[in-house]
Amino acid sequence: MTGVLNDKTNSRLNGAELVGGLFLVWAFVWDNARQRLGDATNPTFALPIPRGTRFVEVFALGALLVYVLLVHRQAAASWVSGTTLLLLGVLVTLCGSVVGVAGGYTTTLAALNTGYAYLSPLVLAAVLSALGRKRSDGTFLLTVFLGLVILNSVVAWYQLGIQHEWGDAVHGAMHDAHMYANVAWLGVLLVLARLYYTRLSWWWPAVLLLLFVPTAWAAQHEMAAFAFSGVVAAGVFVLLWRRGLRWRLAVVSAYGVITVVLLSQVQSGASFLSGLGRLEVVARNLPSLGIVKGYLATPSALISTPQGLLVGTGPGSYGSAGAIQPVLTGGKPSPLVMRYTAESYEVNEATRGFLGSFTQSSTDLTAFLVEFGPFVSFCCALTLWLLVAAPAIVATSSATLSQRIAGLWVIASLAFLLLLSAGTAFYGWAVAHTSSFAVVAVGALLLRERALRPTGAGPQAVSSP
Repeated sequence: MTGVLNDKTNSRLNGAELVGGLFLVWAFVWDNARQRLGDATNPTFALPIPRGTRFVEVFALGALLVYVLLVHRQAAASWVSGTTLLLLGVLVTLCGSVVGVAGGYTTTLAALNTGYAYLSPLVLAAVLSALGRKRSDGTFLLTVFLGLVILNSVVAWYQLGIQHEWGDAVHGAMHDAHMYANVAWLGVLLVLARLYYTRLSWWWPAVLLLLFVPTAWAAQHEMAAFAFSGVVAAGVFVLLWRRGLRWRLAVVSAYGVITVVLLSQVQSGASFLSGLGRLEVVARNLPSLGIVKGYLATPSALISTPQGLLVGTGPGSYGSAGAIQPVLTGGKPSPLVMRYTAESYEVNEATRGFLGSFTQSSTDLTAFLVEFGPFVSFCCALTLWLLVAAPAIVATSSATLSQRIAGLWVIASLAFLLLLSAGTAFYGWAVAHTSSFAVVAVGALLLRERALRPTGAGPQAVSSP
């Protein structure tokens, strides 16, 4: 009886992991194949596919959500709460999109694309949380994701070493160097998480870090040495932290002193800043950064539209690619773009992107809060916490090594993606599902509130893990 039950359980587990793995691979294929802003085809795409195939993903994800809502029975309280909040957020988003289109703040296509880009990872989390069972630990999904990272890195090294490309031309098997950098950084975080929990030989993480870091920052080549040094310092920190309390005190003290010294050098305008490209601009112009001004403009952007505080201004109305496309092509942008973001894109276009978000007098930041509104932002934040973040935090104290690794990786990766999303609307959560799908899928499989209760089976039928 026990053997039969285990086989059935493993089959259901494999089904949940298989669904997550298929979405991960598909996200990689799409992020490789889709076209750049303005429909400029990149001839280096390895997997060109029609853009209309995205409807297959949308239909599959929607059908799976309906399926788990209809047949899911022994639901965890956190799953029920998170999924309910998600559905409320989707309904309000649809209402906000209709109002935004009617008011001329967005278009139907921009609203659909932007809304789906932000909300679909949470839908995937709800689906996998429902399909997963007690022993799901994310190991399979992490293996799939690590394979995609390594493939990207090998392609990037080919572009760098064989084709002698540099900068944005080194994008691995992704369509954009920044998106490839996001994937590679999540790979670095996975290496560090495994290094923290396991006694690996030093050469294994060293080789992987060497594989990931230099190519990941080829698009920001003026900061490559700085980024590589930061990852090496993080690896050393993890190794020393695991050695005991004395080493932890020593490493915290040492890194604290180094941080103070670096900050003092930055304030004094040290000469080494000139070699760090945009970091020098940030250090010397902190009060006038576009990031700061973008958040200061958030209240007025919401208040300027009557429906803003309730249902937002409509997805795609403020800082998404669809919103600013008319600015770059000479078309008529929405009123919000004209008031808050048009100048920033005109400046960025004129300077070929070097100034970026660091010196914009206006900015594309805080797009989610403005476009979706405070209520949907609140619903999505709670959904992310209930379905992904909270299970990951619990998993870090699990007796199972694979769950601890997965939990730590999800926490670190979520922090990275959300921080990146807070800094720019283009390279964070919404644009690269290869990154966000992987994080939410692994976190969702860590949900552990229901027990297996096979019909007609006695207590001894459920074996221990």
